[in-house]
Amino acid sequence: MAERTPFFEALSPRFQGFDAYFATEIAPDAPALAPRASEKRRLSWRLRALLAVAVVYLATAPFVLIFMPEGAAQFRPWVIVSYFIVLPGVLFGLLSPADAETQLAVAADVWGAARRRIAAFFGFEHAPPPEAEALRKFVELCPAPPAASAFVAHERIVGRIKAGSAAGVVVELVEGVIGEKPAAMAALRFGGPAYGVGALLDDRIDGVDRRGLESLRCDLPPGWRHLTAYADGTTVSERLTAEETLSVFAEIRDATAAEAVNLALVDDSAKMYLALTAPVFVTGEATPNAMSVSHALHDYDALVRMAEALRPMFAH
Repeated sequence: MAERTPFFEALSPRFQGFDAYFATEIAPDAPALAPRASEKRRLSWRLRALLAVAVVYLATAPFVLIFMPEGAAQFRPWVIVSYFIVLPGVLFGLLSPADAETQLAVAADVWGAARRRIAAFFGFEHAPPPEAEALRKFVELCPAPPAASAFVAHERIVGRIKAGSAAGVVVELVEGVIGEKPAAMAALRFGGPAYGVGALLDDRIDGVDRRGLESLRCDLPPGWRHLTAYADGTTVSERLTAEETLSVFAEIRDATAAEAVNLALVDDSAKMYLALTAPVFVTGEATPNAMSVSHALHDYDALVRMAEALRPMFAH
């Protein structure tokens, strides 16, 4: 039997404690999600017999061609061609890794339950998408283009981050489509007194309302094309345009497979619009397996990193 050994903490130091959590909260109901330790590959007796015959053939063919040239003359071209056909197959059979890792799939409902527990590890939960009016108000609060009025919600994640420098930050993310394009809206509430107004808007997202923002425009470091920054004060401007903030902002964009991201800061909250290239939290047609756990960890962690990157802007 293959020994099952969780190894998710090796993916990132940010996942500290998940191996034990996985073993107690997820693996008992979804053992197939655990990465399987290498299992000794066993060859069938038929394959072993074929390999034995092929090895004998490869050993005797050169002997016949060299020491019995006249008798083998009419077969020489065929022997040479067949030799170089059989040889790669034998090498593959004998020299392929003796250990093979197997990924087992799980049913959709089992994966759904496992994914909810993975989300809970970070402090999140999957909730029903907002009703029409609540969704409309949520979209209006985010720095989204006019096309977002046709946003259809498919998935909603809410919660309060459990650990790290962003512990306590309240997160709500709604993912869906605009037409056929995947998109997401996010709101992060940091708490505390009213802070100020700022924004990082991607110029590739057309039609976003920028009325009244021109007087708040501030400079970005060289190299950050496609982005325009706005801030209503020096403190907000310095934090918003810091290289560290911009770098993590770019990492978040990459981690969520977003073509472009808009960020707006209003008082104690951050609102985001993400134009995605592919769904992040909406379950696709792929069959879940152990790799799905790794992907889910990175996806939920992207929300945490998003909050951690923005937290300094709300420090007083």
